[in-house]
Amino acid sequence: MAHEREPLLQRHAVGAMGSSSAPAAAPLPSLARTVLKFLMWAVFLTWAAGIFLYPTKPAQAVFKNAPILIIALPAYVYISFFPSDHVEKRKLRLLSFRLWTFPVLVDGPFGVVSAVEFIGIVLFIVYVVYSVTYYALESVSLVSKFHIPSKTDSELILHVIGLRLGSVGLFCMLFLFLPVARGSVLVRLIDIPFEHATRYHVWLGHLTMALFTLHGLCYVIEWSMQGLLIKKMLGWKEVGIANLPGVISLAAGLLMWVTSLHPVRKRFFELFFYTHQLYVIFIVFLALHVGDFIFSISAGAVFLFMLDRFLRFWQSRAKVDIISAACRPCGTVELVFSKPASKVLIFLVLH
Repeated sequence: MAHEREPLLQRHAVGAMGSSSAPAAAPLPSLARTVLKFLMWAVFLTWAAGIFLYPTKPAQAVFKNAPILIIALPAYVYISFFPSDHVEKRKLRLLSFRLWTFPVLVDGPFGVVSAVEFIGIVLFIVYVVYSVTYYALESVSLVSKFHIPSKTDSELILHVIGLRLGSVGLFCMLFLFLPVARGSVLVRLIDIPFEHATRYHVWLGHLTMALFTLHGLCYVIEWSMQGLLIKKMLGWKEVGIANLPGVISLAAGLLMWVTSLHPVRKRFFELFFYTHQLYVIFIVFLALHVGDFIFSISAGAVFLFMLDRFLRFWQSRAKVDIISAACRPCGTVELVFSKPASKVLIFLVLH
């Protein structure tokens, strides 16, 4: 019966709901906390350095995508066993100077940008410019070593630059899915508000799709110069790069990109929302396009995003009853929902 269930919000204990019902965390020595922090920072900095130095041959030999999952595991342990750290951080942030909220840019295409966000934007721009420049110089140097006709020379340069733009886009795509995983331990660890994380997803989406579009454009120009545009676009190799899945993936990405632009999203939000569900086609055909080994560059972030979507979908299937409803003098409607006992642990863990 509905009246026998425990309400989600107790009238006299709303503020103490989480602390009273949550199981006490097992005490761990401070050494374990330090080790977890050191491990996460060490893996993250090594991973970030590997991304920046990936154009060089030594970094390509040692770079793996596993760090994103390696960081997620200790992050989950850290949040589970040291939840009080986040409360203490929030209290200190109210009294201290915060780079997260200190505005650096207040008028521009990015809106209000804090100091940390500005540093992140600069780092991404530096990475993209550095990688593209390195690859362009490398391709020109490679072509200059061979005595080939100028037309073939241009085609080879377009081929190499297009290939490298695609690899840079994959690394940007690695960060694209992390901010929109609402229940991700990585987002909770950094304590980024979801509205800020959505902005980062938008910025990274523009950057990623711009790189993928240039990647496809280079190959379209190359194949047009060869007179093999249609044949190449419809090609699907069982081993190696399959072109047709790449065309399908890019088409889905362009549809999502165009409908996500602010004027379109503002006037036709439903079109934006339903078109964005094409991300499944975008991811699947991208994996078919590049193969499992290359796709593993961004597979870790995609896995965390899909796991978050699955858990949120599973939670949304639970049905609850409305115990009471009241309209307050200020015009606010108060609803008290039931909370089945079997869902208490799920609520505490995932939220």
